[in-house]
Amino acid sequence: MEDKDLRGYVAELLGTFMVVFLTAGAVSANVRGPLEPWMIVVVALTAGLSYSAALAFTLPYSNGFLNPALPIALWVFRQLDGGRALGYIVVQFVGALLAAGTIRALFSFPEWVSRGNHLGTPHLMEKTLGSDPFMMRIKALSSNSFSPLS
Repeated sequence: MEDKDLRGYVAELLGTFMVVFLTAGAVSANVRGPLEPWMIVVVALTAGLSYSAALAFTLPYSNGFLNPALPIALWVFRQLDGGRALGYIVVQFVGALLAAGTIRALFSFPEWVSRGNHLGTPHLMEKTLGSDPFMMRIKALSSNSFSPLS
């Protein structure tokens, strides 16, 4: 492994850690009580600014991938060899897992968070698409607790 590749992998690990840690930290800090409209703005700004800073940090070392989709796409279109693509993907997952573990260690979450919640896409699908049969099938496939009778 060349020194340039090692620096790129370390930059990707640190950049991914930073994006996930700051974004998940902003979300976790706002989970504690009722969701206020300004909190959504804070989370969005945190996500955007942390991604911008991480991109500026990693760009000189690794082309600023910060997302497994980019090395996969470059590998598919033969712009990046398989070994380097896999290396970037692995260090991005390691950086994200380290950030998630750090967030978990820093914040004490209410019990409902660990049981599951209605944040994110499943809740959005239910609220926006309602009883569309196609979407109900997708939800049934993606959730082991879904029942059309409930």
